[in-house]
Amino acid sequence: MITITSEYLDANWQILESGNVLPTQFSEWDAGDAYTLSTIGILPSKKVAFGAIVLEETKVSDFSLVVRLRKKAESVRAASYRCPDGTTYEVTAERMVDGANTPIPVSVESVVKQALEDLF
Repeated sequence: MITITSEYLDANWQILESGNVLPTQFSEWDAGDAYTLSTIGILPSKKVAFGAIVLEETKVSDFSLVVRLRKKAESVRAASYRCPDGTTYEVTAERMVDGANTPIPVSVESVVKQALEDLF
């Protein structure tokens, strides 16, 4: 599972929208079974993984973790992200393992929304 935040995507939307690769640092947990943005939480993991977040089919070659956002079709039931212009994207992720791409579940969370819900 990879967990990223909608706030992180919002803050970096211009980089993604211009077709660039967004290098991203993740904390690795449970021997690579889980990853979170290294900025989430009080303490990051002692083990760091480097990945990339990209739009559509942007080519990525130097990262073992890739989070990909594709314009969402109505029938797709996957993690999603609504960008600043209101377009919804399906969010998928994959990890390179022994030369093959392996799909990884991904979750896009709103830290601000969760914090407000916890207050009330």
